[in-house]
Amino acid sequence: MDTEQEIQRAEEARFLLEQPLLKQALDEIEAATIQRWEMAESKDQREDYWRLFKITKLFRQALQSYIETGKLAKLQIEQEKRGISAIWRR
Repeated sequence: MDTEQEIQRAEEARFLLEQPLLKQALDEIEAATIQRWEMAESKDQREDYWRLFKITKLFRQALQSYIETGKLAKLQIEQEKRGISAIWRR
């Protein structure tokens, strides 16, 4: 994936994370999962709910990772532009 694609993916991830409905849905899933985990009657049920909780966290982390990668891609492009302009000034 090139830097422009990484920047585009970062913008899309940021858009998603800023959507109140998505944030609310993930918050509700996490809260319900924790509640069910606490009330689980068996070890297997608790493990299943814990996995679901971790998956929602991983989803958010993946989107945040895309945002961070996009930031780095922007910095790389800026540095390349500065390097080219410095060469032309010489």
